[in-house]
Amino acid sequence: MAEQDVEAHPEVPTSRAPGYVIGAIFLVAGLVLAVGSLGFPDAVGRSDPGPGFMPRVVGIGLILCAVPHLLRVPAPAAADEKYPERSALARISLVFVAMVAYAYLLRELGFILTTAVFMVATLWLAHVRKPVFLAVITLITALGVHGVFAELLNVPLPRGLVEGWLP
Repeated sequence: MAEQDVEAHPEVPTSRAPGYVIGAIFLVAGLVLAVGSLGFPDAVGRSDPGPGFMPRVVGIGLILCAVPHLLRVPAPAAADEKYPERSALARISLVFVAMVAYAYLLRELGFILTTAVFMVATLWLAHVRKPVFLAVITLITALGVHGVFAELLNVPLPRGLVEGWLP
């Protein structure tokens, strides 16, 4: 079927470059993680996988994800396929900026407030405009994630203004 499409549309470019680029990035990142994790200290006990376990698993996963990108056969692009509009690219860029801001503000403002502001900003960029929905989903998510990690799993999260009001 793919061969018929290519023959029917010989003017449609079939570039493998994007797949190779993504595959190469995944492969390099996976190798860095997997090889870098070998330098971590050994596990302390029998039930403890050690600090190198998770980076090694993620690295191997990235390497496995790279293989299809490096080996895939190019599919012809649709004749009416368009590149994303500038507004979509701007929203993607703003989400990236919001993630960087989230990382920097987390220690200063605390987990709950920073997460709430981040969620409202990213949902707004995703065209969610209902204020009640924004407020409810943000509060449930921020407080729920905080409750699970801080209370149930005893993971220390950055404390801020809001966390001081909680019991």
